[in-house]
Amino acid sequence: MLAACGAMSERLQHVLAINTDLDAKRVSDEAALQHVKWMVSELPGMIMDGQIDKAHRWLGFVQGVLWREGLASINDLRAMNTQEV
Repeated sequence: MLAACGAMSERLQHVLAINTDLDAKRVSDEAALQHVKWMVSELPGMIMDGQIDKAHRWLGFVQGVLWREGLASINDLRAMNTQEV
């Protein structure tokens, strides 16, 4: 399970890294994306500290923001969830 969370964190970091055009977004959208970038950066330490339940919640939140912002579809996120580590 730890490896799966770490792998998902890396996938989310990739999605955030390739979508850097925040100028075209409203301020609230920019704030949301900056926040999830921070959340994703905190995930590896959280996982290393054994905070797996919290990491799962954060992963779900990040996925929700990515979906809402149109950066990933539900099918994209489902595929990320089922990728082998």
